[in-house]
Amino acid sequence: MTRCKLEIIFLLLLILSGCSSIRVIPSPQPAPEEIQTPTLPVPTETETLSGTSTPEADYPKGCVDLATTTLDGTGPDGLFVMRDERLNNYFLDPKSNKLSDLGEERNSVAFFAISPNRKFILAGSAETCTNGECRYILRTAEKIIKNSILIPEDWFATRWLDNERVIVVSRLQQNDVKVLNPFSGDQTNVHMDLRNPYTIEAGRFERVAPTSLDASLKRVVFNERDGTLILWNLDAHEVIASLPLADAVSSFDSNLWSLDGRKFVTTSPNAPLWATPPVESLWAANELFTLGVDGNLAQLTNYNHEYQFANVSNPSWSPDNRHIGFWLKVGDANSDPENLRQWLAIIDTSTFETKIYCLSFSIPSLPAFPLVWSPDGEQLIANTRLPNGDVRPTLVNLTDQTQALISSAQGMFVENWVKQ
Repeated sequence: MTRCKLEIIFLLLLILSGCSSIRVIPSPQPAPEEIQTPTLPVPTETETLSGTSTPEADYPKGCVDLATTTLDGTGPDGLFVMRDERLNNYFLDPKSNKLSDLGEERNSVAFFAISPNRKFILAGSAETCTNGECRYILRTAEKIIKNSILIPEDWFATRWLDNERVIVVSRLQQNDVKVLNPFSGDQTNVHMDLRNPYTIEAGRFERVAPTSLDASLKRVVFNERDGTLILWNLDAHEVIASLPLADAVSSFDSNLWSLDGRKFVTTSPNAPLWATPPVESLWAANELFTLGVDGNLAQLTNYNHEYQFANVSNPSWSPDNRHIGFWLKVGDANSDPENLRQWLAIIDTSTFETKIYCLSFSIPSLPAFPLVWSPDGEQLIANTRLPNGDVRPTLVNLTDQTQALISSAQGMFVENWVKQ
């Protein structure tokens, strides 16, 4: 396989991990309201520190003011994993602003996955593929543990199931995955007999069904062809829970399962489709949902009961398994969804209290990317691309209620945050 083909398949699968709002074509599909789920109270939003709400119409009804600071060599602990426009990956030390290679090949596409404890990294590159196999390295931030883990070149390491096992997916066999222990070399093959899976083109002739396997290897989340999200029991071959018109699953996204493996977060419309010109382009007004491994389906937000239009996107679990960070857009009947401001929001899944933050870059910016939590859950990084193309990764300290632009990012996104 050529490097070009590897880049194409990786990009196709990676696209799904950055998906935000869903665009759908009008069809007689059932709306999520038909699902028998309890209607939760409208989340309590936190007022600004001054005690007043921002008066602009497209602002939320209350947002927490964040004082603007600079890092100035006093950055947080750990290393940021950066990604440039060519999908190359690097380490950035936020204290020294030093940039270093994550892998062994600077001018190559790096495939990497980071363990839930933010300690271990499995990284590979198209440049290392020879004789039908690609060589991956297992490392921490400080050192390489193994530098010759061989994986067939038609397979891709996507994410860690836990701190010992990694999911490896095939672009040729859409119903099969490997579970690899990179420390011992042990492998487990998992066959997934899915019902009507949605697939994407993964090559000239092949099609791949993006899925997300849970740590027990007994359940898998995937999208059916009609857009329904399915939590599937692999042993019984039956549906545990389902949600119509849900967001697309990505094989690469490790932010959607809570760290304890008990819940999967997604978004789905909870309001009539909201039309904007041209007519064939409709926006779905999204709300936040979780699927429990026991089949419990819970709706966490009710913004579309409070605003004439609301959209949530790119949810990401915090390390404490309790909070979810996401992007929020709200507007009125005269708003254009494509031009609404995006707000950082964090919901407590136990109390349903939501805090919305007044980020300095909350202006129309597409697309929004998944939030990156710090290993201790006290800070996070908000990546976004402004209309002029500039990338703005911003460090938000939730304890001190401050925000600081990561100016040393040099136009790159912060992909993850690892311990030293």
